[in-house]
Amino acid sequence: MRKVVFIHGVNSRSNVWKVQENAELYEYYKIDLLRYDTIEEYNELLFDYMNAYGIHKATLVGHSFGGFLAINFAHAYPERVHNLVLVNPAGIFPFLGLFGSYISLFFKYFTYINNFMYTSLSEQYWKEPSIHKLLELEMPISLIYGKKDFIVPYYQGEYIHRIQKNTSLDIFENSNHFLDKDILDCVYKRLSYRKRNTKIKLDFDCKKYRSSFNIYKTRTIIRSFFNNVVMQVQPR
Repeated sequence: MRKVVFIHGVNSRSNVWKVQENAELYEYYKIDLLRYDTIEEYNELLFDYMNAYGIHKATLVGHSFGGFLAINFAHAYPERVHNLVLVNPAGIFPFLGLFGSYISLFFKYFTYINNFMYTSLSEQYWKEPSIHKLLELEMPISLIYGKKDFIVPYYQGEYIHRIQKNTSLDIFENSNHFLDKDILDCVYKRLSYRKRNTKIKLDFDCKKYRSSFNIYKTRTIIRSFFNNVVMQVQPR
């Protein structure tokens, strides 16, 4: 029986993954991430999680930052991963996107927001893009993008698909960075092998270990940051 581990993104929870009633029969595991300093610690978390549930090998489904973690885990432990399903995966080409050269400044600033991510992880995220690790992977990789995503541009998926033979690519015209119905339907389609019934495993809840994320504070800081950027680039 194929086992699937879902990995959510930043400022999200495992409940973003909605298992369809007519999905194929897999064992679904949805993890709530802890907050760590380094990629190595996240790799260890996923490794221990899979061992705790007796998962020898699994399909990893990662959204945004979860895609970044899935790539790094698959690179560190390829023998534990059947295939990857990556939805708007972040950290592959960290300097692409709407804000161009300002994106590195944005995330350097973002590092100091309480409860987002620690400085060392943020530096790893931007100084060590995962494109090199992704291109070394030999397992099947499904890439899913929203064309209206201004955080992770869809054309990075087109580039990867052209040079990486073991990839499939789906781009949705009306989808953005978040998990809408079209994208979720595609995720389960990419898991499909033959028709069976759905079986859902118990979610792994790390809530008691996890600090809350102050969304209002974050939005205020981001807005202030980009207002400053606009002021700096305006002609005087």
